[in-house]
Amino acid sequence: MISGLILAAGLGERFSAAVGGDGAGLKQLARLSDGRSVLYASVRNMRAAVESVIVVVRDDPELVEHANEIVAELGGKIVVNARAAEGMATSIGCGVDAAPDADGWLIGLGDMPCIRPHSIEKIAAALASTQGIVVPFHLQKQQRGHPVGFGRKFADELRLLVGDGGARELISRHNKSVSVVELDDDGIVFDVDLPSDMLSKLDIS
Repeated sequence: MISGLILAAGLGERFSAAVGGDGAGLKQLARLSDGRSVLYASVRNMRAAVESVIVVVRDDPELVEHANEIVAELGGKIVVNARAAEGMATSIGCGVDAAPDADGWLIGLGDMPCIRPHSIEKIAAALASTQGIVVPFHLQKQQRGHPVGFGRKFADELRLLVGDGGARELISRHNKSVSVVELDDDGIVFDVDLPSDMLSKLDIS
């Protein structure tokens, strides 16, 4: 079984500053034009593609409550990362620990609400086949994207990651184990950083 990890423990400081907020979950809770939150859409797309989803959030009451509502509706599990301030790597470790029996993990971000489930399915299938590292690549934009897949053999190294660089170091260290899935899906490279990123889709009122 491949488990999808949605990392949503970041402060989103640039987004929060742009809307005059205090950083308390504003980006994850911001609403799309259809009324769904950014986090909801990110989780829903992952949940549509894989059986198991872990949502990693920081210890913020409003964010935790919203994440609980999401998994109650869509299925999955939330994990509160008490060490979120130490960087994204701690959230990866929390997610891996929450799904220790998985055959591999797809690491996605809670501020990427536009990834097509079919794209995630392709990445998951490649991971199940290779058990290595699977990186999606946008053909037209010539960019790596998310989610990135890691086979079970990388569990210990994922747990030992430090800082805010995610798993980039691990990908570089094991470049010979990397498989690329080419996709024509803007969602794999689009994240919500500022309100202007989705001016026509977000409602932050």
